[in-house]
Amino acid sequence: MEKNIENQKIINKFNTLKSKYEYGIRLKDEKSYQSLMNELILLESSFNNKIIKNFLIDIKTTKEGTLTLKKTIESINNSNNENFITSIFNIPYEPTMGIDACFYELINIEPALKKYKTNAVPILLKEKTKGFDAPHMVAIFPENHEGIIASKGDKIFYLVNKFAIRHLNTTQKIIQSCVDTNSLKRLRNITYQDMEDAVVYWVYLHEHHHQNVGNLPIPEYLNLKSSKLLAGLEELRVDIGSMLLLYEGHNKFIKNNIFLFEFILSERLLRYGVDGLKYNRNNKIAPSYDALSSYMFFNLLEKKDGIKIKNNKIIINEKIIYTLKEIYKEINETELKIKKSNTEDRKKIMLEFAKKCLGDEKPESYISHPFYNKIREKINHQI
Repeated sequence: MEKNIENQKIINKFNTLKSKYEYGIRLKDEKSYQSLMNELILLESSFNNKIIKNFLIDIKTTKEGTLTLKKTIESINNSNNENFITSIFNIPYEPTMGIDACFYELINIEPALKKYKTNAVPILLKEKTKGFDAPHMVAIFPENHEGIIASKGDKIFYLVNKFAIRHLNTTQKIIQSCVDTNSLKRLRNITYQDMEDAVVYWVYLHEHHHQNVGNLPIPEYLNLKSSKLLAGLEELRVDIGSMLLLYEGHNKFIKNNIFLFEFILSERLLRYGVDGLKYNRNNKIAPSYDALSSYMFFNLLEKKDGIKIKNNKIIINEKIIYTLKEIYKEINETELKIKKSNTEDRKKIMLEFAKKCLGDEKPESYISHPFYNKIREKINHQI
């Protein structure tokens, strides 16, 4: 209990720093950097935290408003017992993040997962600053830190309890209201702990497929896949890969693998297409890359008879596995073609394929899939 009180004191201080200096830091104001540095000196001396110490070193070396949080991310990557993260975050899709910090609890990884090498770190979010309250702030990627380009091996933190709460509050409502009772049977009447357990498998296998599976892995090809549409296609690729791995691993290495398969399917197909719309900085409704991924997934599954709609309910067809294999094969063959092509042609080929999956030649103006509009109305989900 005392440790939590001490943690909250640090978080309260970071919330104060956030309200006082975040605006100036975004404007790259030298006085704001200097004032932040002075207060961090006092904070570091009071709490003796290694990550705060390295964060301070990075702030001290800021020149002409250019900040690279190299020491900060190195200390986060190498931290064994701090269970703490702080940074100046620069996340275009989550503008509430800036000067923020959090404490967390590590989640043990089951032996069945450990053979799939990845830098994913599933955690339970504990004490946190206000920026982490944003509903879509569910992961911390290395490129989220100011001035950092992701490198292989950088830790990616997944906030498992925030993922689980989204499944509880949104995905479960969709399943109960908009999915046929003979589909996704294993996701009905599950506990909150079941949800957290499933998220751990999901994010771990998700990152494994990003980094170690396929012809254009991340972060090596991150720049190629950085546009919203292509990021959505990449998310679809890795989740289908994870689903197939789980399904084909029946009775081999993971218990409850069909439950986990259905969990990932429900998240990628259902929730992102519903809650992935929000107002952008221009006060216009825009889909996230995850929402675009859901739209592509829905279109492909419906076109290839993996799902069908009857009486306004989604029915998962028995041939879903064959459909997933067909989609996965098409994506992998396209990526192989891209890998063998000239560098200047790669993005064009990939965009053409993604547009085909989306079913729209102008994805930049594509806002929402009509069936997800019906789901939002049915479960009373507000954008």
